Amino acid sequence: MPPKNSEKLNLLYRISQVVGSDLGLNDTLNVIVTTTMDLMLCKIVSILLHDEESGTLNVAVVRSAHGTPPDIASVPADKTVSGKAVKTGQPQLLTDLSVMAPAIREFARQEGVKSMLSVPMMIGGRAIGVINGYSPQSAGFNKNDMKLFSLVASQAAIAVENARMRVLKAAFRQIKARP
Repeated sequence: MPPKNSEKLNLLYRISQVVGSDLGLNDTLNVIVTTTMDLMLCKIVSILLHDEESGTLNVAVVRSAHGTPPDIASVPADKTVSGKAVKTGQPQLLTDLSVMAPAIREFARQEGVKSMLSVPMMIGGRAIGVINGYSPQSAGFNKNDMKLFSLVASQAAIAVENARMRVLKAAFRQIKARP
């Protein structure tokens, strides 16, 4: 049964609270992914971060309702639905899972997944990664789901950017403290 509006609001509140916390990036992204599974009724949720230098999307976190996800560290950004979301800056809906990489496609099949939504995580007009949701429904995502998922993607992007800023700030402090 889909979460009620009050439950959705509570889940979104949980995400916003963790984004503004002092948790490390991994812990923050894990909370976002786990909460998104409940919010969107997804069987699988993943966050991939875009590495512009290598042209890859690196898996930051993956959660599944049942199984253990395949051990994939990165995927080429130019050959995937997630890569298209990064390139276009627009959500991508996939209902034909046959175009997915074999290991991911097989895992999705085992999990009973029938559709995927890939939403870019945008900061300053550029995509720094994507959040992917996998649904057991053929038409698992509608326009409202895309909006809700986009809200979560924005929060995830802020969390990543905050973590990067903390690293830069710490490095600056170290440089400044040198004699």
